[in-house]
Amino acid sequence: MADVRHMRRILRQLPMDRLASSSRELVARALRDGVDDDLGRVARLAFDELIAAGDLVRVAVEGGARRNRGLWLVQGTSKLIDAAGLPDRGDEASGESAPDAVAPEPPRVVGAPRELDVGDMLDAMERAQDLAVGDPRADDPWVMVGRILGLLEHYLPDMSLHAQLNVVVGEPRSCGRLLPQPDLDGMPFWLRHRRGGQSLWVPDPLELPRELRHRLEMARLAEPVTAVVPIMSPLEAEGEIGLLYVSAGSTWAAADLLPLARRLSAFVSRRWRCQHDVNQRVLTDSLTGIPNRAFFDTQFPLELERVRRGEQPLTLVIGDLDHFKTVNDSFGHQCGDMVLRTVARQLQASLRRIDVVCRIGGEEFAFILPSTSWQEARDVLARMTAHPFRVALPPEVGVGMLNVTMSYGVVTFPDAGTSTGELHRKADSLLYRAKELGRRLCCIWTPDGIIDLRLPESSA
Repeated sequence: MADVRHMRRILRQLPMDRLASSSRELVARALRDGVDDDLGRVARLAFDELIAAGDLVRVAVEGGARRNRGLWLVQGTSKLIDAAGLPDRGDEASGESAPDAVAPEPPRVVGAPRELDVGDMLDAMERAQDLAVGDPRADDPWVMVGRILGLLEHYLPDMSLHAQLNVVVGEPRSCGRLLPQPDLDGMPFWLRHRRGGQSLWVPDPLELPRELRHRLEMARLAEPVTAVVPIMSPLEAEGEIGLLYVSAGSTWAAADLLPLARRLSAFVSRRWRCQHDVNQRVLTDSLTGIPNRAFFDTQFPLELERVRRGEQPLTLVIGDLDHFKTVNDSFGHQCGDMVLRTVARQLQASLRRIDVVCRIGGEEFAFILPSTSWQEARDVLARMTAHPFRVALPPEVGVGMLNVTMSYGVVTFPDAGTSTGELHRKADSLLYRAKELGRRLCCIWTPDGIIDLRLPESSA
């Protein structure tokens, strides 16, 4: 007889998204109602399916004089599953193979608490860490909400979680657990007239948005009932950001499913806010308040891939303040910090909202200009180099304004290069050229040669 708690732990650690829908239903029923040998048979079936698909690989871990051979690695991850005690294929009575289905379901107590042990809690904590720290896309609601719902669904295998967001970053899209905004023909009556902050109980699947009905049919969730609750933005001032749909079997009552759906929605907002705050600290330069080198190293490849798919240009600018060491030596590092903050603020104000300004070194900045040709970049830089940056000196070091200039190296994808490394190297090379030619200069790579834009002497 299989150990019940250990079999439950094995089932909850399986990569559910890699199982067939029928197997997922089998696992869900076993976790909810299965006992003793039922759990062992279902675990054996699920293991065999994942092994056949190449999603589980046996590994051995040595320690002391003992070697653990009961460990399996989930392909493509660092997650190990201890399968010690899992029934062999011939363990069933009379040597028969495992059945295709579990015995008829016993009556279910609606809203009954699920068994949870230390192994479950540790597994949940490990999975929560899969929400990558330092990912610039964490502020995209479509990305973060989808990831959190995937985290939750692993522990709710007998439910289906979907979200419908009323904010758009980039182009509207439908992916994974995210639903597109329905058109008027596919929009239920209640959705058109729902008031903000209102939760709803939808016992009839025909009253759900068309896309959600289709997904529930694909998941083979029989006679689903659905709780619909608002999702609040992690930024309190923004309020409601969309709807969470929690669908379960018809044995769930509104009095049980609605409170659970509200708790799940609150978890999404809190986890998203936590991720947002951590990423802000990791990806923001503490002195200037603009994105830092870590953000640039992650965002630049993403922006390059985006314009590559759209067959559009992208311009990278590397800029470095001229004679910044002299500023620090003459006026002190406090004044130098003030110069950096002022320059960062003025750079942001001079560019478009879709452009990205990062501080990537001591006095070095990088600009990512999506959908910008070298000709358009030349016009932008001509305006920026027409006047120096002006910084008001603090009273303790003098009265008046300090004029600060910058040198720039400018390259454009795809003419100057097709990879992040190549573009960065060429921009750095052009920046060094600007410094060698006397600073206060912008060197722009073009297919016909390098253009040098110099700051007029009279404006300094």
